[in-house]
Amino acid sequence: MQRELAEVSFIDGEYVFLKTSSTSACGECSSKGSCGSVKLFKPVVKNNEIKVKSSLDLKEGDSVVLELAPSKLLQGTFLIYLFPLISLIVFAVLGKIIAGEGISIISGIVGMVISLLLVSKYLTKKVVSEAFTPQILGKTKKE
Repeated sequence: MQRELAEVSFIDGEYVFLKTSSTSACGECSSKGSCGSVKLFKPVVKNNEIKVKSSLDLKEGDSVVLELAPSKLLQGTFLIYLFPLISLIVFAVLGKIIAGEGISIISGIVGMVISLLLVSKYLTKKVVSEAFTPQILGKTKKE
């Protein structure tokens, strides 16, 4: 399981807004501006805060442990990276078979763009974005 520590920023009804404590890896990555993870969690993450539904008795400043199932991480990785790559290859091969080399390049790019648009539309659905939301396991003790 992918686990992360977070701090309660504020509470709005049944939703808790959390700030994660270890963002150094994201800040250091050379692709931080175009990372697929940001696209995956965009419906959930706003202003570097994660919006999570919780029934726990939490207060501002509490530390909690978040968990994201590995299957969700793999699904997200497939959607963001592999699906567009596979689409690019399939459309390029189809373009070459149907019309030749020049059309192969154009159809490959078109296939990738179409897949990126489909993924973006799919991830903006509320049910889907909630499926990729981490779950709060519980509070951590203050030291």
